[in-house]
Amino acid sequence: MLFVFKSPFVSSRSREVDLGVVFFTILLCKSFSITPVFLCKFVTDMWKQIQKKISKLPWWLTNPICIVAVLFLVWMLFFDSNNLMNQFHKHQELSAMLEKKKFYVEQVKETNKQLAELTSNPTTQEKFAREHYWMKRDNEDVFVIVPAK
Repeated sequence: MLFVFKSPFVSSRSREVDLGVVFFTILLCKSFSITPVFLCKFVTDMWKQIQKKISKLPWWLTNPICIVAVLFLVWMLFFDSNNLMNQFHKHQELSAMLEKKKFYVEQVKETNKQLAELTSNPTTQEKFAREHYWMKRDNEDVFVIVPAK
């Protein structure tokens, strides 16, 4: 909101001053006991310089919706508990777990195949018992050869 008023502190001609500048000036005058003449001119000149610099910025930097959207994106990408780095680590962990799942599913299939073969064929049962549990017949001797590392 812009108000036009005659400022006795600066000049006799009318000036456009933002309402925020007026309240800021009054606040500073009361809190620091500064003479309003100097402060009013200083604040209005400073406010004009700020407005000139703001007018040179691109439109999306002065649009409040764009500023809020950028702040929201920055917050979600870097500061939130589900930020970009956490999502990346969770994705890597999920990929590793899916690979492990694939490996274990293959192992289960292979083990089920071996189980079906062991339960159906007596020759396979004897071979498995001799290889894994070192079982032998009464007239045999078993020699285990361990390769040197």
